[in-house]
Amino acid sequence: MMLWENTVKVGTVSEVSLTEDKALARVTIGGRKTPLLPVVMRANSFKRHWVPVRIGEQVTVFSPFGNPDLGFVVPSIFNTGCKEPEGASAHTEVIEYEDGTRIVYDTQTKSLSLSAVGDVFMSARGNITIKAEGNFSVEAARVDLN
Repeated sequence: MMLWENTVKVGTVSEVSLTEDKALARVTIGGRKTPLLPVVMRANSFKRHWVPVRIGEQVTVFSPFGNPDLGFVVPSIFNTGCKEPEGASAHTEVIEYEDGTRIVYDTQTKSLSLSAVGDVFMSARGNITIKAEGNFSVEAARVDLN
């Protein structure tokens, strides 16, 4: 018999295990802990995007057959403990890392910004072309050209 009330539950990650190239998480839902369940990520033959699941993260557990022990985890629900990053809006995408590095794209102003707290490296097997229809400026303590 399927229990509809168990098909979708919100809980908190209490354990993370990375084994056999799989992301698995144990989720606490109302005082009960699930077994390690697979975590949904964006992945196909076009692109794979890995975002590590963290203990304390609020998630949704989907159990298509009503058994929460046989479900899967959909990560990341914004909540009072983890709010949307500053500047996020209907026209601005913000990616913010735990160390403070930010990537922001605003479709209204057509501007893309990267603010890294550490080094930035670019590497290409082919050419790298930088083209600006407006001004191009470089501010640095030192510039080396080879």
